[in-house]
Amino acid sequence: MEQHEPVDPLPERIDDSRRSALNDRLTLAVGQGRIDLGEFSELSDAVWGITDPAQFGRLEEMISGRTSPTDGTGLDRLAEKAATATGPGNVHTGQVSPGAPAPVQSLWFGDLHRRGDMQLTGHQGYRLVFGDLDLDLREATLTTPGTVIEVNSVFGDIRITVPPGVAVENRMTLILGDVKLDQNTRNMPGAPTVTVTGRSVFGDLEVRVADPGARPGFLQRLTGL
Repeated sequence: MEQHEPVDPLPERIDDSRRSALNDRLTLAVGQGRIDLGEFSELSDAVWGITDPAQFGRLEEMISGRTSPTDGTGLDRLAEKAATATGPGNVHTGQVSPGAPAPVQSLWFGDLHRRGDMQLTGHQGYRLVFGDLDLDLREATLTTPGTVIEVNSVFGDIRITVPPGVAVENRMTLILGDVKLDQNTRNMPGAPTVTVTGRSVFGDLEVRVADPGARPGFLQRLTGL
């Protein structure tokens, strides 16, 4: 009788529903201000990229608050920030009131650059005349799982930078201007959303996707492209 070599069993597959549920927890953590958009991007990348069931299960336990991290570095540190609880008697409520829309920021004959650690409400407003708007949201925290950025601009360009995994919806009306949107290939269902609205006359809109901590090259700093 012919003998066959034993066949290794197929590796255990991590169900997409588990990944999606864990990603939803991260989106909630963003909306409650526990992690910023850059930290969401790093954790979400791990949620959808890990293939080892044991490693995924450990991350799932940490983000769900059912176990404490073994060290304070890397993903363990971020998972601890995202968790609703890190142990008995140590609960992260993370409740941040969305409050009223932020006051509209107006600027004439000048550029407005915002980056670094900042908190965005559910609605941000900007009004510029003869000036550019540059928003780097990679370290921003939100008070809701999504935010609306309304820009009304005349003679000025608009540049918005987000980390991978964050969804961007363009609802702006541009008159005599171009739109350039980076293709964000790591968007997952339920990700935090930045919606851009408003009107621009004689100006371009650029949405750029960049990893947290990535710096523009010399040519980009020189030209702003």
